[in-house]
Amino acid sequence: MLHHLGFERAFCVVTAEDPMGARQPPDLNDALVARLREQARKIDAVQVDVDACGVDGSHCERSIAIEIDIQAAIRLADVYRQLAIFWFDGDAFWIIPVRSNKAKLKLP
Repeated sequence: MLHHLGFERAFCVVTAEDPMGARQPPDLNDALVARLREQARKIDAVQVDVDACGVDGSHCERSIAIEIDIQAAIRLADVYRQLAIFWFDGDAFWIIPVRSNKAKLKLP
């Protein structure tokens, strides 16, 4: 796992930017990220600010990696109207749908 960052078990990566996948103005995304960070600070869990980026690096979103269970992660992402979260199960990263009927997807 990512022990050097403090993670000892499974964790999620969640963002508040661009709800429902719709690009938002920078000031709105700034406010959403600030709200997510404030909410996350209230959770007693290992957490690190990260940039979650597409494979080609063309799109990144300010996110939080946080060591909470998968159901709590889904609820947190749902508050910010996110379509999915990244989930690290200890062996692999997955894309877990939050607001879609798509199947979870194991990343290479």
